[in-house]
Amino acid sequence: MEQERNLRQEQVINEDEQMLSFPKEESRFGKKGFWLLAVGVFLGSFLITSIVLFFQRENGNELETEQKITEKIIAADDIVEERIFYAQCDHLVTEVNEDRLYVGLNVNDLEKQGWQVTPQEENSWWLYREENTLCPDDMEKRSIRKNGSKLSVYTGPVGAKGELLFDLDYGEEMLPENWQQQLESGGIDFADEKVLFSALESLDEYLE
Repeated sequence: MEQERNLRQEQVINEDEQMLSFPKEESRFGKKGFWLLAVGVFLGSFLITSIVLFFQRENGNELETEQKITEKIIAADDIVEERIFYAQCDHLVTEVNEDRLYVGLNVNDLEKQGWQVTPQEENSWWLYREENTLCPDDMEKRSIRKNGSKLSVYTGPVGAKGELLFDLDYGEEMLPENWQQQLESGGIDFADEKVLFSALESLDEYLE
């Protein structure tokens, strides 16, 4: 009996020791997990801070560059290239301005005049804008086109969105055959107003 009692006590003691040992293992694991978590949080914070500082520095450099460009002034020996898109004839006209009209102006001054400014090299500028008109060359031209049942004279060549100037007093059937053929193709082009009126005078003589 006494031996059985001793065996039972030893079993109880062993069970107690095993139960007491588990918290120690769990405690060691908990501390290790805590330190891993702390290190992960630190590294994550460091990485995020580095990324934020990098983009702030890049944005700062961009703003500084943009400010320098905005404050840059056109010098007397700078090359200024004007690019104007004329919407009524879909022509882009490019020319170098040699009149020194822009000397002393900066980007803000030019933008107030309606230009989109693109500085190129140190002494080169591109100025761009759009105008809802005909280009200078097409503005001089005239054309006769069909306008419903009438014939009308327009500014600009055939195909351009020129202004209607006036209607003619006669119909298509009264025109010479070559004129009628041109009308079927869209209209009749004239180099300028002088050429137009000269042709109309000849047409009046033709119709008499």
